Amino acid sequence: MNAASQKKGAAWLFIQWATSKQVELTGAISGKLVNSPRASTWTDKAWLEYAAKPEFNNFVDTFKAVRKRAALAFTHRVGFAEAMNA
Repeated sequence: MNAASQKKGAAWLFIQWATSKQVELTGAISGKLVNSPRASTWTDKAWLEYAAKPEFNNFVDTFKAVRKRAALAFTHRVGFAEAMNA
């Protein structure tokens, strides 16, 4: 949440809702959320069945195989901060 937010209470309630287990799971099984950060989604039967479809090309198995070696490798770009602030 932005420190300058004038409605921190409302913002915090939105963050809690948007990152809740149910919203994450619903988004994942409806195809509207990719790579849910919640461990509960990755162990949920509904998500595992949805992601087992042939068009996902073994997505869950691949994710489980690489997740321990994966890392966010952010590469700074000139003008990135200005672009994000715009």
